[in-house]
Amino acid sequence: KVVGVLVTEALVVLTLGSIVFLLVLLWHGRLSPGIAPSKTAANLLVLMVLLAPLAALDAMVVNTFATFASARAVFVRRYLLEPGLRLTAIVTVFFLGAGVYGLTVGYVLASLLGVSIYVVMVVRLLSRLGFFASLHGRVTLPVRPMLREGFPLMTSSLVYVVVMALPTFVLGAVGTAADVASLRAVMPIAQLSMAASGAFWVLFPPMVTRLWQRGDM
Repeated sequence: KVVGVLVTEALVVLTLGSIVFLLVLLWHGRLSPGIAPSKTAANLLVLMVLLAPLAALDAMVVNTFATFASARAVFVRRYLLEPGLRLTAIVTVFFLGAGVYGLTVGYVLASLLGVSIYVVMVVRLLSRLGFFASLHGRVTLPVRPMLREGFPLMTSSLVYVVVMALPTFVLGAVGTAADVASLRAVMPIAQLSMAASGAFWVLFPPMVTRLWQRGDM
């Protein structure tokens, strides 16, 4: 069941991510100046939209590690390996003078490499814990119960993303690319106030899961 849940989640992420990527790829030329404030922004969006499914797969891997591995493994994977890959991409782009397109490609490649490494680590973790021993070549995909339980969560997440992105869309429609860049540049600094909660929340869902499994309400 655990393997089936992970496979189902990965398939949903890859399917939705592919659909969104194809839509953006087909329509990116018409996004400027309405949604994207410039042609450069519209072209960058084609590459940056790939970061969404990669981030979703990354979150899935983090939750798996948080549930079945130690806190040290989560720390190393999320707060050392991932930032290290991004820093390598930034430094490489800086010395090559590749510009904004090079930085975007570097971020996508760093995320892709990170997810690939994490998937291998998760497979090894599950194999070491004996999850693959009872598969016998068959994986049951619990699509219906997962959609029944997960659809409200997906909908609420979508609403949250739309609400958070709405100011950027409005500013892109009425302002310039420089205005949008200024807003996006200061947002990470403003979000530092959420650093503590963002660092520790990943450790709480596994605890709730164990309590629910034991019937401890």
